[in-house]
Amino acid sequence: MMFTLVMAIVLLAVTVIASQWYRGIRQMPIVRHEVTGSKREVSYKPQSISVIIAAKDEEEKIADTVDSLFSQTCAAHEVIVVNDRSADRTGDILDRLKRDRYPDLRVIHIESLPAGWLGKNHALYQGWLASSGEWLLFADADILFFPDALEKAGSFAFRQGLDHLALLPHNIGGTLWYRIFYTFWSIIGVWNFVAAGHAGVGAFNLMKRSVYEAAGTHEAIALRPDDDIKLGGKIKEAGYAQQLGFGNGLIFIQWYDSLRAMIRGLEKNLFAFMQYRLWMVAAATVGVLALHVLPFAAVFVPVLPAQILGATVLLIFAGMFLLNRRYFYHPFWYVLTVPLSAVIFLYCLWRSTVKTLAAGGVEWRGTKYSLKELRKREK
Repeated sequence: MMFTLVMAIVLLAVTVIASQWYRGIRQMPIVRHEVTGSKREVSYKPQSISVIIAAKDEEEKIADTVDSLFSQTCAAHEVIVVNDRSADRTGDILDRLKRDRYPDLRVIHIESLPAGWLGKNHALYQGWLASSGEWLLFADADILFFPDALEKAGSFAFRQGLDHLALLPHNIGGTLWYRIFYTFWSIIGVWNFVAAGHAGVGAFNLMKRSVYEAAGTHEAIALRPDDDIKLGGKIKEAGYAQQLGFGNGLIFIQWYDSLRAMIRGLEKNLFAFMQYRLWMVAAATVGVLALHVLPFAAVFVPVLPAQILGATVLLIFAGMFLLNRRYFYHPFWYVLTVPLSAVIFLYCLWRSTVKTLAAGGVEWRGTKYSLKELRKREK
């Protein structure tokens, strides 16, 4: 009886979350497909866009990213790449690109990091100081842009009257286990955006210059590892028009090449998402186990009502994976791996938590940030 009651609560929670997710993802446009038939019946006039990229130890991909930006059909843009204390050949590659191929490329070299700043946030802030565009695009150093990416995104933002447009890139490549876990991550990620009521994507954060300044710039989130999301929150709090969409056919990335690499990459962010609070980690753990593992176990419990409730939850998951594959292009059978992906997620969360607490802070790209200072910035 008690287990059946628990499963009834789980079904109710999953139904609410799935409904929120469904409404949210259906409202997220694939921008490439929706630059016509918009709310504003006016012609798009290109406005100046400053593309600002922070690059640290990106020697393998930075040249391809810069090449793709200088192949844009939108002429009214400038490209600023901030070399953030790279220990590899990133700085040399950028200097060579400017000297031999792209004289208009703006390259800023940062040799030291001032106190009170996360490296990436400081680099993007310095890029803004050097920029002149009416719009700012903050992007990562490993993103590849289709030739019409800026034109299509700028047109969509202008026609829809947006102040901030964040796009999820098309994620390519990686091992099977990485793809499986990324699919699970994509679903809970979209729901988190919906539940939070705001969005921000490090791969593609396009906003008006005036809006960025009104939100306090990166100075307001100087020590946030999840700077993209927090900046989006600042923009939404200020009352500006924001849209989260899909960049399929406009931008793409190989986020990580393996599950192991993704687990390492999430170290700096997951405990930050929990505001560095253990009780939030514990609550998330209970929630993930109840919603994503328990229903699969329930179908094997010899209690018919609980089996029916568990099976109903699995049908809801199946519907979510069917819709999600339209945007993330994954096989439907990945739905069977939900419990395993949930356990991997919790491993990532607790790994991030334990490593941060044990080290007394976060070490990211060669720089240590104390937990005391990180928590202080949360208040």
